[in-house]
Amino acid sequence: TAADHVSVQAPGILADTRTPEQKAAGTPNIQGTTGTLHSTDAQIGTEQAPITVKITDHLTASAEENVNLKSQEDLYVTADTQNGKLNIDGDQNLTVDNTAASANGSGDMPVGTVTAELRAVGDILGAEDRSLVSADQIILSAGGSIGSPEDPLRVDTASGNTGSGTLTATAKDRIDLEEITGDLTIDRVVSGTDTVLMAPGSMTDANGNATA
Repeated sequence: TAADHVSVQAPGILADTRTPEQKAAGTPNIQGTTGTLHSTDAQIGTEQAPITVKITDHLTASAEENVNLKSQEDLYVTADTQNGKLNIDGDQNLTVDNTAASANGSGDMPVGTVTAELRAVGDILGAEDRSLVSADQIILSAGGSIGSPEDPLRVDTASGNTGSGTLTATAKDRIDLEEITGDLTIDRVVSGTDTVLMAPGSMTDANGNATA
């Protein structure tokens, strides 16, 4: 579908029904300037078959369960899930935020696997043990906490096209982050209370100075 604005709403799953030929050609499920996707009682796409979008301005996506999206170009998406998690994959620049209605009105952002810039009204939390935020440049901003002492948010700053990247994180409350691969290069990390950062390699600031 190609239009200025695309709106798709259903009580059940919004599913990828493209043909193998359409998938091979890279034809998106949803294409337009702006878009709205809403599943009242189920999920958007699946982890194995996310909804592929080509939205040049802004996409709003909301579901009772998981929100599963993929974009091969730049994407700015506002995504809310009530009882699921966000699995959003972007090959280019990807920005994800949410609203105060997310997670049953808490404003929290439950993360599955995301390659993105994340901005949450409440907490940014891993929805499960394998939850991961990955990109060359990871930018996290939370009105509450990022991760928790029991479950630090897992990040991979060397997963993008360049093989290296930086971390920027700001939170009103505490920050608990774990880099899962190699070194962690820190651009800026600011919390309202405690900050705990972990990495298997060294930690440096973005200017190349060792910090830990």
